[in-house]
Amino acid sequence: MGHARVDVDACLYYLSHYIRLGRMFKYSRSSESLQYAWYTPLIRFIPAFRSKRMTFEHPVIKRREERLRQERKTLARRIYQAYQKTLPPDNWQYMPPSELVDELPALTTFFNLPLTDRGDLSPGELVPHFPRFAADWTTNMQNAVVATLPQSEPAQETFESKLERLELATSVFTCRDCDDRSHHGWVRVGWRDICRHACYKPFSWGLPCATLEYNDDLSMTALNVVYQLGLDPSTTTWRDMDALDARFVCGNCPAETQNRVTGLKAYTWRECVRPTLPLPLGLVLMDH
Repeated sequence: MGHARVDVDACLYYLSHYIRLGRMFKYSRSSESLQYAWYTPLIRFIPAFRSKRMTFEHPVIKRREERLRQERKTLARRIYQAYQKTLPPDNWQYMPPSELVDELPALTTFFNLPLTDRGDLSPGELVPHFPRFAADWTTNMQNAVVATLPQSEPAQETFESKLERLELATSVFTCRDCDDRSHHGWVRVGWRDICRHACYKPFSWGLPCATLEYNDDLSMTALNVVYQLGLDPSTTTWRDMDALDARFVCGNCPAETQNRVTGLKAYTWRECVRPTLPLPLGLVLMDH
């Protein structure tokens, strides 16, 4: 048929199934051995195939088009991944996922070329668009995240002031996608932590998480933890809390024995706000 072997092989089950359903051939009852029973069907099949060639070719053509579309996306993503490697390693975890490059307007012409072959794409055509692509993605993600923050005074709060609130230790976010995927227990505080999670793919397929939202209950728990340290919740950031590196124990929990040592488990401030723990109403700050 003049098609690539990889496309024909992908449609073999459909083609053989269609041949049987269409009764385009059958075994010769007069044949004594199945080894010779194929000669008669083959003679019947050739004229039948010619009359229904388009029916056979249609799934193969569709498969070829799907393969070429995917190959073009793979080519664009590899160019983007090569560009990422030219950046400082610390920036890699804050870059948009490669799957989102498919939405780049600069790729529209390439993706809409006739699906006769994959085509070629020069890195020089795409690389100049990547910085703006990353900046726009970051801004859109920040807007989506700060939009879930509770309203504060003044009512007309600027975008920059909302970003500052995002860095507070009392602004705790959870991911709905992770809850749906049985990854319940992850919390995110601060833009860098949120951005890393938005770029993270828990599986080799699909897109990263995109439904991070403000968690009122856990933010209230973080507020209690900040008060335990005698700090101002309206100005204390997650960096301040990490720098203190304080430890807490729960006064309501019984002592446990592990490795012949009996005592209470000590928690960092981040562990205190994990949703997998019961609400730590009895938190007590440990003396260093």
